[in-house]
Amino acid sequence: MYIIMHEEKDEAGEVKPKTIGKLLDEKVCIEGMFTIVLRCIEEGGKHLFVTQASQGAVSKSPIGMFEDLTIDNDLLLVDKKIREYYGLAKGEENNAETK
Repeated sequence: MYIIMHEEKDEAGEVKPKTIGKLLDEKVCIEGMFTIVLRCIEEGGKHLFVTQASQGAVSKSPIGMFEDLTIDNDLLLVDKKIREYYGLAKGEENNAETK
């Protein structure tokens, strides 16, 4: 499952996922609930995903999943890398309850 969100800058200038308000932001760290958080940027007319924290923005992925700090904005490529990293075949789910 992939979740796509808009982003916003907080008072400190840090970029974070946009939520419904300050109360939620104070109580819950949305990006902390995910193992992989990619940020979309536009650089030189090209859209890219940032794979690790950079320039005050929240991005993260397991070490070794992606070779570079930025990759093409291609969800199929991301899906392929995630499946390779976790050893999942196409269409296979990683559900501990069914194993």
